[in-house]
Amino acid sequence: MSAVKGTAEQGFVVDLPTVPHQFLIEAPLVDGHRIDRHVVELAEWGARLVEKGYLLEEPEDQHPLAWQRIIDPESGSEADGMATLKLWQQTKKHISAFPGRTKKIEGRQYLSFADYLKWRGRHAKADRKSRIDRGLVVADWNEWVEQHGGEGVASLAEVEVGKLSCHLHGYRYRVCRDAAELVEAVIQRRSLLESVQVGKPDGSNDERFRRRVERWKGLALGFLPEIYALHGAIDSINNRYSDGHQILFPAVAEGFNQLLELVEKTVGIYNDALAGDIERLAKLLNETGMGRINLHSR
Repeated sequence: MSAVKGTAEQGFVVDLPTVPHQFLIEAPLVDGHRIDRHVVELAEWGARLVEKGYLLEEPEDQHPLAWQRIIDPESGSEADGMATLKLWQQTKKHISAFPGRTKKIEGRQYLSFADYLKWRGRHAKADRKSRIDRGLVVADWNEWVEQHGGEGVASLAEVEVGKLSCHLHGYRYRVCRDAAELVEAVIQRRSLLESVQVGKPDGSNDERFRRRVERWKGLALGFLPEIYALHGAIDSINNRYSDGHQILFPAVAEGFNQLLELVEKTVGIYNDALAGDIERLAKLLNETGMGRINLHSR
């Protein structure tokens, strides 16, 4: 996307469903026709995994950079790491023989997307042309805003506009140097997540469970009004400027709805836990006779 005389041209992304990583499933096409080689490697790797019978399932981790779970259908559990790593190495070797046009941009290699579609050696065989979407490129949009006065000054169609931020903003992440370090980091994070999973509390961790739910309730109630406000703003923009059509990419709109659902679910967990506390307290009062004592003492 580039800025020309006060207008912003569109950018393009392509949906690659075999990429086993939620954040990278929608890959930008640089200049409308070049795709990052690493994303192609991931798409081809995912296709090979599916060919071998593995299942790609949504991650239990809600972090936007979480990897999808690779499931062995025979055991129903996570696939053997050595087997999937071997397929990854084979994929990288296969992509190195890509016969189409390539170009290095800022140190990264990009492939011609048109040549990739024509390549008989690709494993991800689905029709990719039908999966191309249009929208704004965040970095170029922010540059356009700066060129037109910056925050609080720039306007589009007589509406004041500001900069956009990547939805990763605020999330912590770590850059791994190689596959071995990545595997170790994933195992560590999974172990931490399992240690804080919310389940039915027993007597030994009941107080810890309540404190955790109380904290989550506070975060959710603080966040929920912002989500509702943003939801209303999106609907208003859709109705005012696009005749009711959704301006967000379908995957982004779906992710936003999922976020709203998760926050509402968190508040629901708190409500259920509070109801359980009230029920247990009422039962305790009845069993000990304290309810009757307090009633007669008034």
